[in-house]
Amino acid sequence: MKKIICLWLCLFVLCACAKPGSFEDGNIDMEKVIEEINEEIVDGHWKMGLLQDEALSLQEVEKQYHMDMTQIKDCRVQQALIPAQLSEVALFLAKPQADTMLKKAIQEHKEDLKKRYAGILMDGNTLIDSALQGRIGQYYYFVLGEDAKKVVHYMQEIK
Repeated sequence: MKKIICLWLCLFVLCACAKPGSFEDGNIDMEKVIEEINEEIVDGHWKMGLLQDEALSLQEVEKQYHMDMTQIKDCRVQQALIPAQLSEVALFLAKPQADTMLKKAIQEHKEDLKKRYAGILMDGNTLIDSALQGRIGQYYYFVLGEDAKKVVHYMQEIK
């Protein structure tokens, strides 16, 4: 009986230490990646607004990004708990053919953010303009926040 319990404990520990998947293979656990990003924010390692626990619904993503969701296999978009902190991490599982549409959608989203926060945040436009976007494997990302470079570097290391 002790051996069975030990075996189950070892299996549980191994599962807990498992990688969140692979950007290259298209099987990344987007929720786990964003949870780990939030942990770095909470620990004070990265300067960004804490991200909401819940991701935007597909309808909210379609509305905020003015996006054709038929070209997206899956996505996860999480924004700052306090919207004025201008922090956001978005991951889109999409074929490279969708990159042009994604670039346009993200640009429109950034313009909407500029309009929404014009006159409210002094450095808002600078922060929005410095947001990063690009492709890692089968995923297209958009990262908005003061330490966006650190977040992207973290995601690139997962591969």
